[in-house]
Amino acid sequence: MEEDFEKLIRDFERNCHETRAEGMSKYMRFQFPFYGIQQPLRKQIQHFFILHSRKYGVNFIIDLTKRLWDKEERECQYTAIDLINAHKNNMNVTHVEHIKRLILSKSWWDTVDLLGSGVIGFLVKKHSAPLKRLMIEWSKSDELWLQRTALIHQLRYKEHTDIELMEIILQNTMSNEDFFIQKAIGWSLRQYAYTNPTYVKYVIEAYSIKGLAKREALKKMPL
Repeated sequence: MEEDFEKLIRDFERNCHETRAEGMSKYMRFQFPFYGIQQPLRKQIQHFFILHSRKYGVNFIIDLTKRLWDKEERECQYTAIDLINAHKNNMNVTHVEHIKRLILSKSWWDTVDLLGSGVIGFLVKKHSAPLKRLMIEWSKSDELWLQRTALIHQLRYKEHTDIELMEIILQNTMSNEDFFIQKAIGWSLRQYAYTNPTYVKYVIEAYSIKGLAKREALKKMPL
């Protein structure tokens, strides 16, 4: 696997595109450098790396994601998330602490949202009792990105959304006026509105949701 890892990095470096890299970095407010590799090509480059990783245990995969996360270029973090997704069926509650470290490292909406709505959402559904309690804890956290993760972890649940949990998390976060929290409140409500618009309209009124969160929640609201 070491050879595969080194080949992956060489292939990324070989496909650097300076102009695109600058544009990608600008889009992320120059917080992270990029190779300048667009997603379709990145997926193609990393394909065999992720395919070969299936021969290894989850703890080895965790180590690989750490190495990818330590790389400067943002494409390496995206590959780490794809690697985790390829192995998430073998993960359990004990691996959430590792995901939390990734959420809180090199944090921005792009990686946090992929980890939150994808990996954490999957694990909460699979191990509901302890991880629902953890989502409530995260919603009370002083860490912005943990609050956002708690808000968006049910984005893909549709009719399986735990509305009681949603309301608890909403109550714990709605006073936070940060853009990323208000946006996440609206996003989570909007997604559930595709399943239950009546309930979402009730929540907006009952909790006096206003401003950005309300605009986001009502966007594309089914009639």
